[in-house]
Amino acid sequence: IMERVIKQHALQSEIGLLRLNTTTKDGNLISRTVLSIIRRDPAGNYSYIVRFLAPESVKGVTLLTREQGGGRSEQFLYMPALNRVKEIRGSQKSNYFMGTDFTFEDLRKENLPEYSYSRQFDDMVDGKEVHVILAAPADHDKKAADGYGSRMIYVEKKTYNLKKIEYYNDE
Repeated sequence: IMERVIKQHALQSEIGLLRLNTTTKDGNLISRTVLSIIRRDPAGNYSYIVRFLAPESVKGVTLLTREQGGGRSEQFLYMPALNRVKEIRGSQKSNYFMGTDFTFEDLRKENLPEYSYSRQFDDMVDGKEVHVILAAPADHDKKAADGYGSRMIYVEKKTYNLKKIEYYNDE
């Protein structure tokens, strides 16, 4: 299923409007809206732009990720309030991104060898039938870098588009 998802998303370019929801420890919901733009170059490497559209406090913050091949990538963060670009390097990629539970590393395409996948019971999301896949880091080093224990990936059965991803820590 995940190989088919990767194949489905192996396009020259893609634009998406995403909602990132985070539930705080006290149960409050924090919602952010982002524009995601992905482009593949002739060598097959991807560049991604993630730009915050809402809320106003993060509007315009932009992350550029450029794949280098062999699983390596460069990342640059633009902060409009400071009118500054900062390169994200090494261990910084496991830092949380803009007050979300996502790390900079999470904001790249799925890299199949880095995870172990197991199929769960099928479900429904937004009225669509989905495959439910449990993804866990394939080794201890990846688990330490990710900062979470597993993800539930919800894949629409008809289109193989991602409908939802839930991130879980070990607790």
